[in-house]
Amino acid sequence: MKKAISEIEQIEISRKILQGIFIQKLLTDEFKVTRVSQYTISVLIFDKYMFSFWIASNAENFRGYNLSEETNFMNLDLYQHEKEILYPKMREYYIDNTKNPEEIAKRRAEFEKLKLEFENTGL
Repeated sequence: MKKAISEIEQIEISRKILQGIFIQKLLTDEFKVTRVSQYTISVLIFDKYMFSFWIASNAENFRGYNLSEETNFMNLDLYQHEKEILYPKMREYYIDNTKNPEEIAKRRAEFEKLKLEFENTGL
């Protein structure tokens, strides 16, 4: 006689299936980058589900990163070979962003504004 699967086991199976879907979307570039810094990247999948990742070090340390409650729909359990594929891909978005002349100009303008504000404080 076959044992019925418990509710917890059903949830766990569903979670693993859902994780697989999201990981596949990442591996096939089916996401939109919403935020990138030298430390983290946030992506949107299905225009609804947000995930953030730590990109500051190397593939071994590539993992989900909670910037806030809104930045990780769920934790993704990545295998090492998936990390080795995804880390350079995600890191490239940061590198491309730093080469973008519009982004550089925007950052310089922000810096100059902050510098002026600081100078006006008299500190």
